[in-house]
Amino acid sequence: MQLLSDSQSTCRDSTVVANAVWRNRHDGQFGIHNLAIETYLKKTPPVEIFVEDFLVRLRQRDRKLAVRNTSMTGYNARWRKSTVRGYAKRFPCRNWNTAMPTSSKRRRLGVTDLFVSPVALGCWPISGMTSIEVNERDSLATVTAAIDAGVNFLDTAYGYGENGESELLIAKAVGDRRDELVIATKCGMHWNERVERVFDGRPVTLKREFDESLRRLNTDRVELLYLHAPDPNVAVTESAGALKDLMDAGKTRSIGVSNFNVEQLEAFHAECPITAFQPPYNMLQREIEQDSLPWCRERNISVVIYWPLMKGLLAGKLARDHVFPPEDGRAKYPMFQGNEWQKNQDFIDVLRELANEIGRSVAEVVINWTLQQPGITTALCGAKRAHQIEETARATSFELTTQQMERIDRAIADRGTVITRAAV
Repeated sequence: MQLLSDSQSTCRDSTVVANAVWRNRHDGQFGIHNLAIETYLKKTPPVEIFVEDFLVRLRQRDRKLAVRNTSMTGYNARWRKSTVRGYAKRFPCRNWNTAMPTSSKRRRLGVTDLFVSPVALGCWPISGMTSIEVNERDSLATVTAAIDAGVNFLDTAYGYGENGESELLIAKAVGDRRDELVIATKCGMHWNERVERVFDGRPVTLKREFDESLRRLNTDRVELLYLHAPDPNVAVTESAGALKDLMDAGKTRSIGVSNFNVEQLEAFHAECPITAFQPPYNMLQREIEQDSLPWCRERNISVVIYWPLMKGLLAGKLARDHVFPPEDGRAKYPMFQGNEWQKNQDFIDVLRELANEIGRSVAEVVINWTLQQPGITTALCGAKRAHQIEETARATSFELTTQQMERIDRAIADRGTVITRAAV
């Protein structure tokens, strides 16, 4: 029997069937939708349906009903399982696989039933705040290319753009593919009239910003909502309570935090369960390995890291004599300055040699190394052009050997102490 091995096709097929089942159940048009499902399942070539992905789709579509009538939540779960069993029995020629598609290499988000691609699209660059040469056409193409490449995890924020440009572009690019995706956004950070960053963790602000994010994203929920950063003037427990309210209301499937230390993680987690933690991390910035990363691993909290390529530095495409224009925000970071810049270029030369040996790009090698680090769930790869996310998405198509990983680790040690600057 011929089966589709392509993860994008598989997940899309699971989504089509799940959406049809959901409409069958909730619209009351049983004959029409049963026929649609059966016709779809009988099509040639046969389609492999992955049960776990199928159930995730049903759970996403059931969320509205569960919010309106919480007493039906248990019934929904039982109905979903019996539905899969029923269709599997009626269509035994299909491969109703009980595992996640191995070709997609998706990873569980915390202890939820959400599965995300190891490479996620970081949607800060398309906001145009610090990246140069950003335009709507290329930004839309970038989001589309990410999804087409098998990336199902999009990361944005209320403050990605002075007026929510990132969220608005995502909504426009995603269109009717919303149910294929895990969308994460953040609240608690915005820009004032002088375009200065402001952190506001008051519950009223968090709820207002998140409601605006939902309108921008043209959706009624997200799968993950982060507190963008702690507000020094508001107790993290107070902010945690507000985000828990939003989760209890069904507006988000799970809660995360970003730019926290361990003490703040402890306090927030005691008030609201954390599913994901988002810190900066890359080959040259590994501070979280000493505290917050092991803390998260002990509690099955996903670590979704940003800056895996350190704002493009570790992609290996910036020449030693590169001059940053004044509007390029990277010039303010020590890694892009003076002697640190030259040391980093020496380090990248070592990575480039290895990449050339195995027929990969420097960026692919860096992301692959990152995703093999214990406790790292997903790497947020920012992009403003389609080819950039297509390149980083390919990092999951191979695996560096033990010897190659050790070679990189020696190069990191030889690089020596790095002078860094925090994002927040």
